[in-house]
This record gives sequence, structure tokens and C-alpha cells, in this order.
Amino acid sequence: MVDARIATSAEQPINSNGAVSTAVVDEGDLVGLNTDGELVAADAASGSQVPAVGLMATPTDDPSTYPDGQFEYAAKQAEANRALINEDKVGYVKYGVEVVNEDEDWDFSTAGDARVYLDVGGGFTQTAPSATDEVAQVVGHAIDDGNTVYLDIQTDFDINA
Repeated sequence: MVDARIATSAEQPINSNGAVSTAVVDEGDLVGLNTDGELVAADAASGSQVPAVGLMATPTDDPSTYPDGQFEYAAKQAEANRALINEDKVGYVKYGVEVVNEDEDWDFSTAGDARVYLDVGGGFTQTAPSATDEVAQVVGHAIDDGNTVYLDIQTDFDINA
């Protein structure tokens, strides 16, 4: 008889997963995976296509950019509250959360077609990338006041011909 068990939440990618980040990213940034399975910034652009697999749940930082001297203590405090690139496994979420734009500058439509796409250069847009070799990937739907996205990253995306 098989002795099957459910993986712990840290090991079970129901709507989240984790990987080592090789890029400095902030909480709420869309990320994809490189060929080594490491997190990088997602991008719909031709020539640098990285489809999104999730939204960062943890910011990462590169301590090699920290200043010496009088700002060293502040840098160490920042390091204590952020994951480090190329070192720590960080979490990302694929669906089921609301992403709120604190700057309130999206102004996405919530009527009719409220789809939100991965943007050229990363980030969110309601205009589907359409140039040759750009990734047209739905990453969620606009809700509420147009500054909130319900995250639902689709894995069936198109690369424009």
C-alpha cells in the first residue's frame, strides 16, 4: 500500500512557489524563470521575453551595492528585511491575490474587457503587447476602482508573429 502524504505548505505550490532570485525585485513585481529555474524580472518585450510565472511576495536586494561608511548600518538593516539575490529562496504567487497600486496611476477599465497583461519592460498594462515576438500574456483582471488587479497569471500565452 502507498503511504502518500500531502506536502507541507512550503513545499506545495498550490498558488505559490519559491526560487532563488537573480534580480533585484520588489514585492508586487511580476517575475519569470530563467533557464536555470531562477527568478528574473518578467518582460513581454521582443528579444528579452520572460513570461510571468508569478508576483513577488518578498523584495530582494543586492548587498554588493550597499555603501560603506556612515550608511553601512542602514544597509545592514535593509538586508535584515529583504532576501538577498543569488542566495535566498523567495516566494512568488501565481493567482488569488489582489495587487493594489498604491500610486493610483493605473486607471484600468473595470467595465467590459478588464484583462490585464504583462507589459513590455515588465509591469501591468491593459493593452495587449502586439509587436512581433512580444509576449501577449494575461496576468489578471482589473477590479474595483481601476487601481487593483486580481492576479491570475495564465500559462497559455501567445508570442506574436
